[in-house]
Amino acid sequence: MDRQESLKEKRKYRRIIVSLKVTYKVTGDVGEAEIETVDISAGGLSVMMNKILKTGTLLEINMSVEASAVFSCAGKVVWQDMRPRRNGVGKFGYLTGLEFVGLELNERLRLIYYCHAKEKARKEHR
Repeated sequence: MDRQESLKEKRKYRRIIVSLKVTYKVTGDVGEAEIETVDISAGGLSVMMNKILKTGTLLEINMSVEASAVFSCAGKVVWQDMRPRRNGVGKFGYLTGLEFVGLELNERLRLIYYCHAKEKARKEHR
């Protein structure tokens, strides 16, 4: 079983490809950085980062998943892979998988609804 098959088996929630602006900072550090999502689910997200973070590193995440609402939560780095960049600064970046930590049920449901609505809209526009 390869890494992608393994990830698919571990995922509890449907993942959608979507670009959302994310502001994050490493918990306990000063200063924030802005990045964009590669994809998202109710369990986590993946982003392209400019730096290496250790597995288990906790982040404070803020992103807009709906037009007027900011979604704030904690995330934990679960994996990173160096990848060539398609656009942006530098030749390589670090595709990073983040797992949401300590989400309340209403927040997780909000993400499930968001992902479902985005996927439904995509299918309708095909």
